[in-house]
Amino acid sequence: MIGAGLLSMRVRGAAPAPFAPPRGGLRRSRSKADLVRAALGQCIAEELEPAIQGAFADGNPLRGLTTVMEAAVSLAALEHNMLAAARHAGAFPAVSAAF
Repeated sequence: MIGAGLLSMRVRGAAPAPFAPPRGGLRRSRSKADLVRAALGQCIAEELEPAIQGAFADGNPLRGLTTVMEAAVSLAALEHNMLAAARHAGAFPAVSAAF
């Protein structure tokens, strides 16, 4: 989902807007799914967004893609428990479906 949006922005030549956690952040969560979604959004903003910006600045598209993929896999490994909580809370129903 994120990759497709980034690809379309790259084709048009515009840099992506930074990812921001939902309004109200972690303190105003209405449900467990909202809390997990906000926490995951904050992790993406802090860890993955700099890699994405660096990839857009890189002159080599393959190296940029590799940088983003490495950052995404690293984030998934570091935040495994949060991703599991998101799946159990149903925070991302389309993404959380079994393969």
